[in-house]
Amino acid sequence: MIEAAGKVLEYAVKTHGLKTIDAQTHKDNYSSAKLLQKLNFKKLDDVIENNLNLILFRFTT
Repeated sequence: MIEAAGKVLEYAVKTHGLKTIDAQTHKDNYSSAKLLQKLNFKKLDDVIENNLNLILFRFTT
């Protein structure tokens, strides 16, 4: 899974010139949070949105 996600990030940065990519996951979704961190996303904040406990992440080039 990490290889595919890494390729998507690479494509977004190289092809579309994105400098920042934000992601969010449910607070209890440990696998997604771990994957984002392995892809060098940094945790920004814990938030509650639409009664969901979320974690916000950001990837910057």
